[in-house]
Amino acid sequence: MNSSGNAKKTQWRWIIIYVLFGAEMIASLEIFSFPFFAWSSKILGTEKTSISDLLSFELLSDTLFSQSLRINVIVWWLLALIAMILSLLFLQLFRKTSFASKNYSQFFFTLSLALMVVFTELILLNQSYSSFSLLGKIILVFSFLIISALVLVLMMGFSRFACVKAFRALPGLSLGVVLFLFFNFFRLYFGKATRPGIALNIILFFIILLALMFFSWLRRDKEPGLTLLKVSRLLMLLSIIFGIFLTLMPVWQWRKIFLSGYHHSGNKPDFPNVIMIVLDTARADHFSFYGYPRATTPFLEQLAKDSVVFENAFSTAPWTLPSHASFFTGLYPSEHNCHYENMRLAKSYQTLAEDLSKMGYFTLGYSNNEMITRFSGLTQGFDRFVESSKARFYTGETVKLFFQTLMDENLYYDNGARATGRVIKKWLARINRHNTRYFLFINYMESHIPYPQFAEAFKFFDQPDEARNRLKNKIPQYDIYNCHPELNSQIISDSVNWYDGALFYLDLKLKELFQFMRDNAYLDNTIIIILADHGESLGEHNLWGHAIGLYQQLLWVPLMIYAPDKLAPARIKRMVSLKDVPEMIQALLKDKSPLQIQDSGSEELKPVFAEVFRFKSKVQYFKIFCPDSEYLSLLDRRQKAVIRVPYKLVWDSKDAHQLFNFVDDPQEMKNLFSSDEETFAELNNAIKLFLLAHPLPGETQKTLDAQTLKTLKALGYIR
Repeated sequence: MNSSGNAKKTQWRWIIIYVLFGAEMIASLEIFSFPFFAWSSKILGTEKTSISDLLSFELLSDTLFSQSLRINVIVWWLLALIAMILSLLFLQLFRKTSFASKNYSQFFFTLSLALMVVFTELILLNQSYSSFSLLGKIILVFSFLIISALVLVLMMGFSRFACVKAFRALPGLSLGVVLFLFFNFFRLYFGKATRPGIALNIILFFIILLALMFFSWLRRDKEPGLTLLKVSRLLMLLSIIFGIFLTLMPVWQWRKIFLSGYHHSGNKPDFPNVIMIVLDTARADHFSFYGYPRATTPFLEQLAKDSVVFENAFSTAPWTLPSHASFFTGLYPSEHNCHYENMRLAKSYQTLAEDLSKMGYFTLGYSNNEMITRFSGLTQGFDRFVESSKARFYTGETVKLFFQTLMDENLYYDNGARATGRVIKKWLARINRHNTRYFLFINYMESHIPYPQFAEAFKFFDQPDEARNRLKNKIPQYDIYNCHPELNSQIISDSVNWYDGALFYLDLKLKELFQFMRDNAYLDNTIIIILADHGESLGEHNLWGHAIGLYQQLLWVPLMIYAPDKLAPARIKRMVSLKDVPEMIQALLKDKSPLQIQDSGSEELKPVFAEVFRFKSKVQYFKIFCPDSEYLSLLDRRQKAVIRVPYKLVWDSKDAHQLFNFVDDPQEMKNLFSSDEETFAELNNAIKLFLLAHPLPGETQKTLDAQTLKTLKALGYIR
């Protein structure tokens, strides 16, 4: 009797492990199936995807240790526990039925898996529900109930059909995973897939389903071999142990400051802390301390009085990925090769975080921009990096955001600044308790759409309350604006007012963070760099957003260094590029004044460059969305800009070159390309030298003679 009871307990332990393993399989395959679905859904479409590139070792490795997978595993384990509890309750209600009484364990296991598949449908319903009319919502709910009932019946029937004499987990587990992937394909890819892509995936699912049913029927009366059973159980246990390791990854990432006696070579106690704060999509000409008539940034205006402010700082690119890669590596986009045509920074490039980590710094990053992740290569060198965006691509992210919103209904009202402040304050307190030198990177997204919806963000409207009610839960539709640039004055005015309000709201959040640091003496022996990665077009040149173009509103960015112990307050008129930021930080760590601040004569005459490459994926989108727009033509080109105050020359791969005097003509409305031949010839020579040093993708670098090499090095184009 006792041995029988122990056997039942052992069996139930394994059943619970089977369910948890099933949940981990679902969590993992949801993410690891992405490369295949991304490829198969585009079959015979205009946008080509290489399956070999998507299945690269680098991508698989990053996926395995990604925050997305960790959150997915945690959420699916929680959903598995909920499913098991519901299954037990269901079995208690129907324990006298013949199937439940004879196949209790199999019934419990299969029902738990079936409920997890139903959870996937529920997430699909949640994502689609708000976009339907009342009648559509009623039809959608009834469809959900009918499909859920069919899933439950199918899995229960299949379980009974496939496991006649003994409990076997593999058939039910396989069916559950296949059904999950089927619904997940429709949840994520149906709207983006080509018709051949949809047909291919549906056919593939049915082939797998039929094969599964056939082989399960063949082995329906056969017991699994003892060796196979032991091996499968061992693999499941190892998988769950790895899942536990993933969930505890943040603890592992904090190990450096928790381990007593942690020291790196060169970790001097007088080394200052370094904080880099990136204000995503913030154009300098809308900051009050750069002369903007509205008081958009009153706190930063006060901070600027105690800081070194660069009045002519330029980004290397008009969008996030290449710009961040530049101020992490000190390289131009054509050097680090991270841009539209290759959206990943290779591990061979040394980043600022890696350099500081070798110097003994504990390196942390917190990003609200979904582009800055392991998958873009920008997190290399960070001991701890948190990607906090409102993207809801995977189940884990969707469920996490749903419960966060339940706990804080204001979560959607900004782009993460409030949540960022809470986390950063905890981090700073923890780090300072352990007296650890640190490098902290923060990316704020408040001046990027969607803009904040708190009252402060509507400060610059004539009627703030009316504007807030009118624009609540709305997002500026820049793609539509770019397709139809003939907009009414209301849209333009709303966009500018809301953008300015977003900067004001962000300024308030920065003030709160600095006040916290000042109250706790965290500003002592700390260097703070505040910058923007790029600007934003708000209708100038009929452009909206920041996908293309090398105009001032996109390249001129705020840059200040707050280090009162090391640098006297100053306003620097010399041109600097954001790629100079790592060099400036390294100089300050060596107690030297950065070259970019010194009066260095001829150094001030060196031009800075910016680049934008073909936005291939958006070109394909606009060919369908807005095939006749001028914007489509602008997307499908490469541009290089050389800037030497007061002039900027924009080289264009389609020969639409532009020359501006942006000091006399800040809106860059007058193209001097044909009228100022002398300036054009001088800057065009600089562009040619730059192109020699940085050939376009697909071109082979020409063999350079000794004199040209000497010239390129002297001008700083190559190292």
